[in-house]
Amino acid sequence: MCVPRPGRAGRRIASRPGATEVARGSGVRHLRWLAWGSLIWGSGALVACATPAADSAGEAPSASTTGTDSEGDTASTTDEADLPIYSSGSLGDGDGLGGATSGVTDACLRVLSLGAPAASGVVPGGGGMDALVDWFNRATNAQATHIPDPTPFTSEMLAQYDVVLLQDLALFNITQEDVDAVAEWVKGGGALLALSGYDGDGAEVPMSNRLLSFSGLGFSVTAQDTALSLGDCGYCLGTSRKMAGFNPAHPISKDVAAVGSFLGRSIVGQGQVVLADEGQQLAVAKEIEQGRVFLFHDDWVSYVPQWTGQVDVACTSNVTCAQETPEQSYQVAQFWYNVLRWSAPEQTCFTSDAPEIMK
Repeated sequence: MCVPRPGRAGRRIASRPGATEVARGSGVRHLRWLAWGSLIWGSGALVACATPAADSAGEAPSASTTGTDSEGDTASTTDEADLPIYSSGSLGDGDGLGGATSGVTDACLRVLSLGAPAASGVVPGGGGMDALVDWFNRATNAQATHIPDPTPFTSEMLAQYDVVLLQDLALFNITQEDVDAVAEWVKGGGALLALSGYDGDGAEVPMSNRLLSFSGLGFSVTAQDTALSLGDCGYCLGTSRKMAGFNPAHPISKDVAAVGSFLGRSIVGQGQVVLADEGQQLAVAKEIEQGRVFLFHDDWVSYVPQWTGQVDVACTSNVTCAQETPEQSYQVAQFWYNVLRWSAPEQTCFTSDAPEIMK
Protein backbone atom coordinates (compact mmCIF):
# COMPACT_ATOMS: atom_id res chain seq x y z
CA MET A 1 0.00 0.00 0.00
CA CYS A 2 1.27 3.46 -0.86
CA VAL A 3 1.53 5.93 1.99
CA PRO A 4 2.11 9.44 0.64
CA ARG A 5 4.77 11.35 2.53
CA PRO A 6 5.76 15.01 2.49
CA GLY A 7 8.12 16.08 -0.24
CA ARG A 8 10.38 19.02 -0.73
CA ALA A 9 10.12 21.85 -3.22
CA GLY A 10 13.32 22.34 -5.15
CA ARG A 11 14.70 24.72 -7.72
CA ARG A 12 16.99 24.41 -10.64
CA ILE A 13 18.64 26.64 -13.16
CA ALA A 14 17.63 26.03 -16.75
CA SER A 15 20.06 23.93 -18.73
CA ARG A 16 21.71 25.15 -21.90
CA PRO A 17 19.23 26.16 -24.61
CA GLY A 18 19.12 25.34 -28.30
CA ALA A 19 19.16 22.32 -30.56
CA THR A 20 22.76 21.45 -29.82
CA GLU A 21 24.40 18.63 -27.92
CA VAL A 22 27.54 19.18 -25.92
CA ALA A 23 30.38 16.90 -26.92
CA ARG A 24 33.07 16.81 -24.27
CA GLY A 25 36.72 16.04 -24.64
CA SER A 26 40.12 17.14 -23.35
CA GLY A 27 38.41 19.28 -20.74
CA VAL A 28 36.82 21.54 -23.37
CA ARG A 29 33.13 21.46 -24.21
CA HIS A 30 32.68 21.67 -27.99
CA LEU A 31 29.35 21.86 -29.76
CA ARG A 32 28.04 19.65 -32.51
CA TRP A 33 24.67 19.59 -34.17
CA LEU A 34 21.80 17.43 -33.12
CA ALA A 35 19.72 15.88 -35.86
CA TRP A 36 16.65 17.88 -34.94
CA GLY A 37 15.98 21.40 -36.11
CA SER A 38 13.03 21.64 -33.75
CA LEU A 39 11.44 19.35 -31.20
CA ILE A 40 7.95 18.84 -29.89
CA TRP A 41 6.39 16.92 -27.06
CA GLY A 42 4.13 13.96 -27.74
CA SER A 43 0.51 14.08 -26.75
CA GLY A 44 -0.93 12.20 -23.84
CA ALA A 45 -2.88 12.47 -20.63
CA LEU A 46 -0.54 14.53 -18.53
CA VAL A 47 -1.15 14.89 -14.83
CA ALA A 48 0.43 17.13 -12.23
CA CYS A 49 1.43 15.06 -9.24
CA ALA A 50 1.64 17.96 -6.83
CA THR A 51 -2.13 18.27 -6.53
CA PRO A 52 -4.70 15.60 -5.81
CA ALA A 53 -7.28 14.75 -8.35
CA ALA A 54 20.08 10.19 -47.88
CA ASP A 55 22.51 7.54 -46.66
CA SER A 56 21.69 4.76 -44.26
CA ALA A 57 22.21 7.09 -41.36
CA GLY A 58 19.94 9.75 -42.79
CA GLU A 59 21.13 13.25 -43.55
CA ALA A 60 21.94 15.59 -40.67
CA PRO A 61 19.76 18.69 -41.12
CA SER A 62 21.11 22.19 -41.08
CA ALA A 63 20.64 24.52 -38.11
CA SER A 64 21.20 28.19 -37.43
CA THR A 65 22.52 29.66 -34.20
CA THR A 66 24.85 32.44 -33.18
CA GLY A 67 28.31 32.62 -31.72
CA THR A 68 31.48 30.63 -32.38
CA ASP A 69 33.13 27.96 -30.26
CA SER A 70 36.82 27.20 -29.85
CA GLU A 71 36.90 25.14 -33.03
CA GLY A 72 35.19 27.77 -35.10
CA ASP A 73 31.82 26.06 -35.14
CA THR A 74 28.75 28.21 -34.85
CA ALA A 75 27.09 27.76 -31.45
CA SER A 76 24.67 29.25 -28.98
CA THR A 77 26.35 31.37 -26.34
CA THR A 78 23.58 32.01 -23.83
CA ASP A 79 24.99 32.52 -20.34
CA GLU A 80 23.52 30.15 -17.76
CA ALA A 81 23.65 32.94 -15.20
CA ASP A 82 21.02 34.81 -17.24
CA LEU A 83 18.61 31.89 -17.39
CA PRO A 84 15.60 31.66 -15.05
CA ILE A 85 15.45 29.68 -11.85
CA TYR A 86 12.19 27.92 -11.23
CA SER A 87 10.44 25.16 -9.39
CA SER A 88 10.61 21.65 -10.75
CA GLY A 89 6.90 21.09 -10.19
CA SER A 90 4.24 21.12 -12.90
CA LEU A 91 4.99 23.59 -15.68
CA GLY A 92 1.36 24.42 -16.31
CA ASP A 93 1.49 26.31 -19.63
CA GLY A 94 4.68 24.60 -20.71
CA ASP A 95 6.81 27.77 -20.79
CA GLY A 96 9.39 26.37 -18.39
CA LEU A 97 8.51 28.89 -15.68
CA GLY A 98 6.13 27.04 -13.41
CA GLY A 99 5.04 28.75 -10.23
CA ALA A 100 6.98 28.13 -7.04
CA THR A 101 5.84 25.27 -4.88
CA SER A 102 5.94 25.08 -1.12
CA GLY A 103 6.34 21.33 -0.78
CA VAL A 104 4.36 18.27 -1.80
CA THR A 105 2.18 16.57 0.75
CA ASP A 106 0.53 13.88 -1.37
CA ALA A 107 3.06 12.71 -3.96
CA CYS A 108 2.98 8.96 -4.48
CA LEU A 109 6.68 8.70 -5.34
CA ARG A 110 9.26 11.37 -4.49
CA VAL A 111 12.17 11.61 -6.93
CA LEU A 112 15.28 13.78 -6.61
CA SER A 113 17.49 14.44 -9.64
CA LEU A 114 20.94 15.71 -8.69
CA GLY A 115 23.68 17.32 -10.78
CA ALA A 116 23.81 19.01 -14.16
CA PRO A 117 21.14 17.53 -16.44
CA ALA A 118 21.74 16.29 -19.97
CA ALA A 119 22.87 19.24 -22.08
CA SER A 120 20.27 18.72 -24.80
CA GLY A 121 17.38 18.29 -22.39
CA VAL A 122 15.79 21.51 -23.58
CA VAL A 123 12.82 22.19 -25.80
CA PRO A 124 14.09 24.79 -28.30
CA GLY A 125 12.09 27.96 -27.96
CA GLY A 126 10.37 26.63 -24.86
CA GLY A 127 11.23 25.87 -21.27
CA GLY A 128 14.51 24.83 -19.78
CA MET A 129 13.41 21.77 -17.81
CA ASP A 130 15.16 18.64 -18.95
CA ALA A 131 12.97 15.98 -20.51
CA LEU A 132 13.25 13.43 -17.76
CA VAL A 133 12.19 15.52 -14.77
CA ASP A 134 9.55 17.18 -16.90
CA TRP A 135 8.08 13.83 -17.92
CA PHE A 136 8.00 12.53 -14.34
CA ASN A 137 6.00 15.58 -13.28
CA ARG A 138 3.76 15.81 -16.32
CA ALA A 139 2.92 12.21 -17.12
CA THR A 140 3.12 10.33 -13.82
CA ASN A 141 1.91 10.84 -10.27
CA ALA A 142 5.48 11.08 -9.00
CA GLN A 143 6.88 14.40 -7.81
CA ALA A 144 10.33 15.10 -9.25
CA THR A 145 12.67 17.79 -7.97
CA HIS A 146 15.90 18.81 -9.65
CA ILE A 147 18.89 20.32 -7.81
CA PRO A 148 21.80 21.12 -10.17
CA ASP A 149 24.19 22.55 -7.62
CA PRO A 150 26.50 20.55 -5.32
CA THR A 151 24.67 19.66 -2.14
CA PRO A 152 25.67 17.46 0.81
CA PHE A 153 24.01 14.06 1.22
CA THR A 154 22.56 13.95 4.70
CA SER A 155 20.12 11.51 6.25
CA GLU A 156 17.65 14.38 6.69
CA MET A 157 17.80 15.32 3.01
CA LEU A 158 17.61 11.73 1.76
CA ALA A 159 14.64 10.94 4.01
CA GLN A 160 12.53 13.29 1.89
CA TYR A 161 12.86 11.09 -1.21
CA ASP A 162 12.13 7.56 -2.36
CA VAL A 163 14.41 7.68 -5.40
CA VAL A 164 17.58 9.68 -6.10
CA LEU A 165 18.92 9.99 -9.65
CA LEU A 166 22.59 10.94 -10.09
CA GLN A 167 23.24 12.94 -13.25
CA ASP A 168 26.45 14.92 -13.94
CA LEU A 169 28.23 15.20 -10.57
CA ALA A 170 31.45 16.69 -11.98
CA LEU A 171 31.21 19.76 -9.72
CA PHE A 172 30.33 17.80 -6.58
CA ASN A 173 32.83 16.94 -3.85
CA ILE A 174 31.68 13.59 -2.49
CA THR A 175 32.92 12.87 1.03
CA GLN A 176 32.94 9.67 3.05
CA GLU A 177 30.12 11.14 5.11
CA ASP A 178 28.08 11.43 1.90
CA VAL A 179 28.81 7.81 1.00
CA ASP A 180 27.86 6.59 4.47
CA ALA A 181 24.58 8.53 4.44
CA VAL A 182 23.59 7.23 1.01
CA ALA A 183 24.55 3.65 1.89
CA GLU A 184 22.42 3.76 5.04
CA TRP A 185 19.51 5.29 3.12
CA VAL A 186 19.65 2.63 0.37
CA LYS A 187 19.93 -0.25 2.83
CA GLY A 188 16.89 1.14 4.59
CA GLY A 189 14.79 1.08 1.43
CA GLY A 190 15.92 3.97 -0.78
CA ALA A 191 16.64 3.62 -4.50
CA LEU A 192 19.76 5.10 -6.11
CA LEU A 193 19.88 5.52 -9.90
CA ALA A 194 22.86 6.77 -11.91
CA LEU A 195 23.59 7.75 -15.52
CA SER A 196 26.95 8.36 -17.18
CA GLY A 197 28.37 9.52 -20.52
CA TYR A 198 27.98 13.24 -19.81
CA ASP A 199 31.61 14.24 -20.33
CA GLY A 200 34.12 12.96 -22.88
CA ASP A 201 36.85 13.33 -20.29
CA GLY A 202 34.80 11.46 -17.70
CA ALA A 203 34.70 14.39 -15.28
CA GLU A 204 31.54 13.07 -13.63
CA VAL A 205 32.77 9.49 -13.19
CA PRO A 206 35.00 9.83 -10.08
CA MET A 207 32.26 11.49 -8.03
CA SER A 208 29.56 9.07 -9.18
CA ASN A 209 31.79 6.06 -8.54
CA ARG A 210 32.74 7.32 -5.10
CA LEU A 211 29.11 7.71 -4.11
CA LEU A 212 28.31 4.27 -5.55
CA SER A 213 31.30 2.56 -3.93
CA PHE A 214 29.23 0.87 -1.20
CA SER A 215 27.21 -0.96 -3.88
CA GLY A 216 30.08 -2.69 -5.67
CA LEU A 217 28.96 -1.09 -8.95
CA GLY A 218 30.49 1.74 -10.94
CA PHE A 219 31.24 3.15 -14.38
CA SER A 220 34.31 2.52 -16.52
CA VAL A 221 37.05 5.05 -15.75
CA THR A 222 38.65 4.69 -19.17
CA ALA A 223 37.50 6.53 -22.28
CA GLN A 224 33.87 6.36 -23.38
CA ASP A 225 33.46 2.80 -24.60
CA THR A 226 29.79 2.19 -25.49
CA ALA A 227 27.68 3.24 -28.49
CA LEU A 228 30.73 4.75 -30.17
CA SER A 229 29.05 5.12 -33.56
CA LEU A 230 25.53 5.98 -34.65
CA GLY A 231 24.89 3.02 -36.89
CA ASP A 232 22.18 2.90 -39.54
CA CYS A 233 19.66 5.74 -39.39
CA GLY A 234 21.38 7.27 -36.37
CA TYR A 235 20.58 10.86 -37.36
CA CYS A 236 16.94 9.96 -37.82
CA LEU A 237 16.95 8.42 -34.33
CA GLY A 238 17.78 11.68 -32.59
CA THR A 239 21.53 11.29 -33.16
CA SER A 240 21.68 8.01 -31.28
CA ARG A 241 22.53 4.35 -31.73
CA LYS A 242 19.72 1.86 -31.29
CA MET A 243 20.45 -0.34 -28.28
CA ALA A 244 18.37 -3.52 -28.15
CA GLY A 245 19.65 -6.52 -26.17
CA PHE A 246 17.41 -6.00 -23.12
CA ASN A 247 17.14 -8.97 -20.78
CA PRO A 248 13.50 -10.09 -21.13
CA ALA A 249 13.60 -11.76 -17.71
CA HIS A 250 14.08 -8.48 -15.85
CA PRO A 251 11.05 -6.28 -15.01
CA ILE A 252 12.83 -3.12 -16.21
CA SER A 253 12.84 -4.64 -19.71
CA LYS A 254 9.06 -5.14 -19.84
CA ASP A 255 7.72 -3.86 -23.18
CA VAL A 256 11.06 -2.20 -23.97
CA ALA A 257 12.58 -3.28 -27.30
CA ALA A 258 15.21 -0.54 -27.63
CA VAL A 259 16.40 2.87 -26.44
CA GLY A 260 19.01 5.18 -27.89
CA SER A 261 22.55 5.84 -26.67
CA PHE A 262 25.68 7.62 -27.83
CA LEU A 263 29.15 7.71 -26.27
CA GLY A 264 28.50 6.12 -22.90
CA ARG A 265 30.54 4.21 -20.32
CA SER A 266 30.23 0.53 -19.52
CA ILE A 267 29.34 -0.66 -16.03
CA VAL A 268 31.68 -2.66 -13.82
CA GLY A 269 30.65 -4.87 -10.92
CA GLN A 270 28.20 -7.68 -10.43
CA GLY A 271 24.44 -7.38 -10.42
CA GLN A 272 21.38 -8.21 -12.50
CA VAL A 273 22.27 -7.38 -16.11
CA VAL A 274 19.35 -5.56 -17.72
CA LEU A 275 21.04 -4.52 -20.98
CA ALA A 276 24.24 -5.77 -22.60
CA ASP A 277 25.96 -5.26 -25.93
CA GLU A 278 29.10 -6.89 -27.33
CA GLY A 279 30.06 -8.27 -23.93
CA GLN A 280 29.65 -4.95 -22.13
CA GLN A 281 27.22 -4.28 -19.30
CA LEU A 282 25.09 -1.29 -20.23
CA ALA A 283 22.42 -1.47 -17.53
CA VAL A 284 22.80 -3.23 -14.19
CA ALA A 285 20.35 -3.52 -11.28
CA LYS A 286 21.15 -4.64 -7.75
CA GLU A 287 19.21 -5.15 -4.55
CA ILE A 288 21.04 -4.18 -1.37
CA GLU A 289 19.21 -5.19 1.79
CA GLN A 290 15.89 -3.30 1.58
CA GLY A 291 17.00 -0.88 -1.14
CA ARG A 292 17.94 -0.91 -4.80
CA VAL A 293 20.62 0.49 -7.11
CA PHE A 294 20.39 0.87 -10.90
CA LEU A 295 23.08 2.08 -13.30
CA PHE A 296 22.63 2.94 -16.98
CA HIS A 297 25.66 3.54 -19.17
CA ASP A 298 24.54 6.74 -20.92
CA ASP A 299 22.61 9.98 -20.48
CA TRP A 300 20.86 9.85 -23.88
CA VAL A 301 17.72 8.37 -22.30
CA SER A 302 17.11 11.75 -20.66
CA TYR A 303 17.29 13.77 -23.90
CA VAL A 304 14.23 15.40 -25.48
CA PRO A 305 14.76 13.89 -28.97
CA GLN A 306 14.69 10.42 -27.46
CA TRP A 307 11.03 10.99 -26.58
CA THR A 308 9.69 12.42 -29.81
CA GLY A 309 10.63 14.92 -32.46
CA GLN A 310 9.86 16.46 -35.81
CA VAL A 311 11.72 14.28 -38.26
CA ASP A 312 13.74 16.06 -40.92
CA VAL A 313 12.56 15.54 -44.49
CA ALA A 314 15.89 13.85 -45.25
CA CYS A 315 14.77 11.03 -42.98
CA THR A 316 11.17 10.68 -44.11
CA SER A 317 12.25 10.59 -47.76
CA ASN A 318 14.94 7.99 -47.09
CA VAL A 319 13.44 4.57 -47.80
CA THR A 320 15.81 2.80 -45.41
CA CYS A 321 15.13 5.15 -42.49
CA ALA A 322 11.55 6.28 -43.15
CA GLN A 323 10.20 4.25 -40.22
CA GLU A 324 13.13 4.92 -37.90
CA THR A 325 12.26 7.70 -35.45
CA PRO A 326 12.63 7.81 -31.67
CA GLU A 327 8.86 7.80 -31.27
CA GLN A 328 8.49 4.69 -33.47
CA SER A 329 11.69 2.83 -32.59
CA TYR A 330 12.29 3.54 -28.89
CA GLN A 331 10.34 3.01 -25.69
CA VAL A 332 12.13 5.55 -23.48
CA ALA A 333 9.06 6.55 -21.49
CA GLN A 334 8.27 2.87 -20.84
CA PHE A 335 11.88 2.33 -19.79
CA TRP A 336 11.71 5.05 -17.14
CA TYR A 337 8.28 3.95 -15.95
CA ASN A 338 9.68 0.45 -15.45
CA VAL A 339 12.78 1.78 -13.71
CA LEU A 340 10.70 3.68 -11.16
CA ARG A 341 8.33 0.76 -10.62
CA TRP A 342 11.29 -1.56 -9.97
CA SER A 343 13.08 1.01 -7.79
CA ALA A 344 10.23 1.46 -5.32
CA PRO A 345 8.04 -1.67 -5.46
CA GLU A 346 6.31 -0.78 -2.20
CA GLN A 347 4.91 2.40 -3.79
CA THR A 348 2.10 0.54 -5.53
CA CYS A 349 0.21 3.77 -6.13
CA PHE A 350 2.80 4.93 -8.69
CA THR A 351 1.28 5.07 -12.16
CA SER A 352 1.08 7.00 -15.42
CA ASP A 353 -1.80 7.92 -17.69
CA ALA A 354 0.49 8.48 -20.69
CA PRO A 355 -0.88 6.45 -23.63
CA GLU A 356 2.54 5.11 -24.56
CA ILE A 357 2.86 3.25 -21.24
CA MET A 358 2.05 -0.44 -21.10
CA LYS A 359 1.15 -1.37 -17.51
